[in-house]
Amino acid sequence: MTEYNHHVLSLIMAKPVTRTSRTSPPHYPAPHPRVLYAPDSYGGFLGAVDACRRVEPILREAGLAPRCHPLSDGGEGLLEVLDWHHRKGSARTGTVPANPSALPRYLELDSEDAMGRPTRARALLLKEHVVLESARVIGLNMPGQIPAAMEASSHGLGLVLRALARELPGAKVVLGLGGTVTMDAGAGALQALGILPWVPGQGPIQQPVQARHISQITRLKGCPPQLPLDVSILSDVRTPLLGAPDTFGPQKGLDRAQIPRLRAAFGAWARLLGRWCVANGKEPLPVNAPGGGAAGGLGWALASAGVGRLIPGSAFVASITGLEQSLRGAGALLLGEGRMDPPSFQGKVAGQALATARSASVPLVAALVGQARDLPPAPRGPDLVVQVRNRRSFSAFDEAARTMALAIARRLGQSCGDTMEPPVE
Repeated sequence: MTEYNHHVLSLIMAKPVTRTSRTSPPHYPAPHPRVLYAPDSYGGFLGAVDACRRVEPILREAGLAPRCHPLSDGGEGLLEVLDWHHRKGSARTGTVPANPSALPRYLELDSEDAMGRPTRARALLLKEHVVLESARVIGLNMPGQIPAAMEASSHGLGLVLRALARELPGAKVVLGLGGTVTMDAGAGALQALGILPWVPGQGPIQQPVQARHISQITRLKGCPPQLPLDVSILSDVRTPLLGAPDTFGPQKGLDRAQIPRLRAAFGAWARLLGRWCVANGKEPLPVNAPGGGAAGGLGWALASAGVGRLIPGSAFVASITGLEQSLRGAGALLLGEGRMDPPSFQGKVAGQALATARSASVPLVAALVGQARDLPPAPRGPDLVVQVRNRRSFSAFDEAARTMALAIARRLGQSCGDTMEPPVE
């Protein structure tokens, strides 16, 4: 039993909640404590919005007053999360209009996936933003996708940006980078945008550039992309460009022999694209810039070439969806994600939400997670943690949610003098 589960169980086995009997003096029970559930995606098992639908009634059954606020850092589920907030009217993208036809809609764009197969990309059209999710074009968990990072290309994402520029010139674009299979340092996307890579003795590479091609490229030709778009590029990590092969290579199928070769190729690519930027009046992003390694270096390449601004995804989504406002008056914040470890608190959703809650003096921060490892102690980490016993079982997830709901109710009930009573249904 981990120290976190022991802490939770000690709360559950604490003295029972005091009930008022018919002969007790009349009193006013404490109001049901408000709990804000702000999950990220639970990996490929459960999206943030679906998790809210499951957990909200469980929290209510425990005598709590739940409110949901799904979050994303720009990875899988970004479109779904922003769509949900827009429909709820809680995002600064505008309140829900009376006319259903004015609700969020999607634009379908022709593209290709990371393996070069034809696909359709979806762009979410909101009042002030157009939202793209890289994972839906060149994603790690797309149907039929097999992690083969050395043969994967970000070319399809460049095609989507070109298509969007034709369809909606002048649009404010939010581009989420998380959840991709690519490790081509963004060379494929830049190729699709007109920056052509050359190989000695062969000329320009004709096929979509893949990670295995990067070490062969010695020259870049073409002018900076002139996209009539205002692009915010959401990084879901703080990893810099040159750290991407070691950090993301293993999860994308690279073996130990490939990683050092790709690391060297990334260094050569950074110098080459840096020279191209200077020659074309652009200032390349520093190679140690936080988030440059997002999507296998795609974030660094797009920002350096002037396609858009690289910003922390979790902070952007928290701001645009009004997380700080949602936390006002909350007795507890409940985090949620598939795997929580120290990197979760370094620019990811959990860290952003926890910091916001601590700044707002929310009394309790808890976490319902698929797996927890080496978490920092409170207040840098959550006060309570419950892990799902079987990360692929809905019944196990619901059981863990009930355990957490009871623990939160017990903790908040004790802080109110143990006079809390269950709601009358």
